[in-house]
Amino acid sequence: MEEESKLALEKPKEEQKMLVAQIYREIEELQDELEMNFWKIKNFDKVQSSPTDHRFFSHDNFLKYHISEKISLNFIIRREWEVLDLNLINSSIYVRVYESRPYLMRAIIKGPPNTIYYNALFCFDICFTCDYPNQPPKLFYHSYDYDLNPNLKKNGKVNLPHSKRKCSSSNPFRILDILVTIQGFLNDEFSRNKKNVLIIRTWEAMLVMLESPLEGFEILVKGHFRTQAHEILRNFKNYMDSKDEIMNKLFLKLIKAFEANGTYCKHHYNNQVLNHDYEEAKCNNVTKKNGYSKLPLCIM
Repeated sequence: MEEESKLALEKPKEEQKMLVAQIYREIEELQDELEMNFWKIKNFDKVQSSPTDHRFFSHDNFLKYHISEKISLNFIIRREWEVLDLNLINSSIYVRVYESRPYLMRAIIKGPPNTIYYNALFCFDICFTCDYPNQPPKLFYHSYDYDLNPNLKKNGKVNLPHSKRKCSSSNPFRILDILVTIQGFLNDEFSRNKKNVLIIRTWEAMLVMLESPLEGFEILVKGHFRTQAHEILRNFKNYMDSKDEIMNKLFLKLIKAFEANGTYCKHHYNNQVLNHDYEEAKCNNVTKKNGYSKLPLCIM
């Protein structure tokens, strides 16, 4: 009788293990079109048309400039393109420029290692005006409604140091210097309490960005989170308090988002995630003869 009771208790656990094993069976990694295109991405690239979701897409001041001003600005900007193309190779800064609208630019900066922003992506829209390089270009930071850095405001404003400084021909503003300065913001140190808040917001912002990548950077965003998902989840597990319900829910959201994006995440699952998927599988009545072939599998 005692042995029968013991077996009855162990049966659900064994059933759960088998169910989960079916759902998350290991598969051999196959590079798909997304990953192949991701590894071909250049740090600097020229495309023909500007994205319609660019902050300054409707900016028409350029059309009001005198023809000589347009020619001068166009010449300056294209020289800047050459500098970026030469200096951004193998960096963590990605820039796209547009032949149809050379005064517009879009950039993504990766969060540096050993910071709270590691593996986060920071997106900026840029517009050059006729007073460039005597004055910095217009900048807009896509915050996704998250306040992550004191110099990168939730409303999109970028606080550049010395942005109002007097400029001379021997010391003009340069877009490469501006991007490197912004990158430096991501090395800022914070108090422990502030750090705890910002790091959680950063992970939350990753979810929003992955769901709604900026036009022209879709492959970069999806490919980045496809290839860096394991590192992000490992960092999360090292940081998280397993007893914190909010952290556990955020961890589950990250895993689900990365799986939907094609990353194989079985080895990151904790009991909460396994129990969640076990119950979900039962509710969806997917314990059919063919197992769980219709459920998304992630790539290792």
